[in-house]
Amino acid sequence: MIKFGLLRQHKIRVAWILLIFWTGLFSPAADGQANLNAIKASFDQAHANTITEKLFVHTDKNLYLAGELIWFKVYSVNAASLRPLDLSKVAYVEILEASNKPVLQGKISLDHAEGDGSFYLPITLNSGNYRLRAYTNWMKNFKTDYFFEKMITIVNVQKRLELPEKKNEDNNQLVFFPEGGNLVENLPAKVAFRVSDAKGRGIASTGYLLDNSDTLLSFNPVHAGLGTFSFTPVAGHNYAAVIADQTAISNPQPLPAAHPTGYVMQVTDANPNLTVTVRSNVAGEGSVYLVVHSGETIKVAAQQFFQNGVAVFNVAKDTLNAGVSYFTVFNEQKKPVCERLFFTMPSGLLPISLQTDKPLYNSREKISVVINMGSGGSVNDMASLSMTVFKLDDLQALSSPGITSYLFLTSDLTGRVEDPDYYFENDDQQTATALDNVMLTHGWRRFKWDDIRQEKKQYLQYAPEINGPIVLGKVIDNATGRPAANIESFIGVPGFRTEFNSSVSDNNGLVKFEMKELYGPSEIVLQTNTARDSIYRIEALSPFSDEYSASVLPDFHLEPATEEALRQRSVSMQVQNI
Repeated sequence: MIKFGLLRQHKIRVAWILLIFWTGLFSPAADGQANLNAIKASFDQAHANTITEKLFVHTDKNLYLAGELIWFKVYSVNAASLRPLDLSKVAYVEILEASNKPVLQGKISLDHAEGDGSFYLPITLNSGNYRLRAYTNWMKNFKTDYFFEKMITIVNVQKRLELPEKKNEDNNQLVFFPEGGNLVENLPAKVAFRVSDAKGRGIASTGYLLDNSDTLLSFNPVHAGLGTFSFTPVAGHNYAAVIADQTAISNPQPLPAAHPTGYVMQVTDANPNLTVTVRSNVAGEGSVYLVVHSGETIKVAAQQFFQNGVAVFNVAKDTLNAGVSYFTVFNEQKKPVCERLFFTMPSGLLPISLQTDKPLYNSREKISVVINMGSGGSVNDMASLSMTVFKLDDLQALSSPGITSYLFLTSDLTGRVEDPDYYFENDDQQTATALDNVMLTHGWRRFKWDDIRQEKKQYLQYAPEINGPIVLGKVIDNATGRPAANIESFIGVPGFRTEFNSSVSDNNGLVKFEMKELYGPSEIVLQTNTARDSIYRIEALSPFSDEYSASVLPDFHLEPATEEALRQRSVSMQVQNI
């Protein structure tokens, strides 16, 4: 009996150990780690074999006369690290009308991640705002929003200015952006807003939040028409807002409808950490996941359990890359339910200053300029620089945006950011608040989490031009007019420096010829193997993209006070050309 009792007790103890071990394998923490690993694996796989370029173009001015030269320099960087990227050897630079019709196009040679060039602005151009954009062949695989774009103004003093029809200038707009993406009934929310005029410029105003016509609160923008307010939406209530400026009160603008159930998030700067608070009223939801990525690398992946519908994450700010970071909240089914952006101000930038030998100069006098560079924190600081000199007058203001605000800020955001250099001029709380308002009102992702979760592979049609320009052509059957596959084709460059290459057309009739040293004006000869047959022809294809961003150029306008400055510029331009 004693032996039997000891044996039975031993069996019970073993059973409890096995039970504890078995439940541990399937604990919520173990499931959560598996979900996080799955999310990270999908993200890493989507970025493993894709390198992304960014271009920045420094132009000598922002306003030109028809008949002048526009000088520019192109910089290429890795989008993840913002370091020079010596990948593509050709940049495509275009000047587009407001209707996206190209008026000037050029292929610029890139050497060690930089290149320079110029355009002569024909005297046939009309006065107006134009879009200068630049991209590489590799960048054509991604959205056109990722191309470099900036607005330049061209004035033709030889043509009568035809002004567009005057639009209703009182058509102010009020748009709302709930933090995290949605409003949820009975959950406190932070709502960002943007107030702009008919031309898209932020305006100073006072807004009022209405609850079934009762005023709940008032709000004002901090900078460029951007600001925030907080409230808790209640079921059965209808919310709207009006804005009042110096001229009128707008019509009520409804807020986005609040969902009966869902998730909301709030990011609070509690230096040196960020506190991410997630609230939910979804029944049975036990935990939630937070994934933070910047520079195409996951920086934070964590799980927290809800306590009374609230889960809190702490993120160390020093773990984030400089620039824009993406905070995404996933539910237990690994579905993204909230997202917002956060900006980390870059540090350790290379300080550059200019010093002239005198403060005042006479006409035609030589000016000596010394460029001073401090230490940016690296042992061997090196820099590729470009400098422009122009007259500040009623026509020309300081160039904006600069390379810092573009690479770190605007190139990662959709839509136009008004006065981006403003956010890098001062390091104070008001500027930080204004910058966070930009993060709340400008969302941008080059990928979709749903595509990553479903492991959708991105089709990359365009190859990087790592050795030189790629000449494209299409082989056509003269008898049928259709593309012909598997046709041997040749390209020749006659002249002082000859070049020859061959290719075979693919299933769509496309042929590609990689030309290593095809620079400057040249003639090319495309033909098939006429010794075998002569029923095919090759049509050369344009390497320039025929897809365009949805951004809209502002209306062109000249103040009467610029008349004298225009006259002086026109005389100088004509003398220079002569």
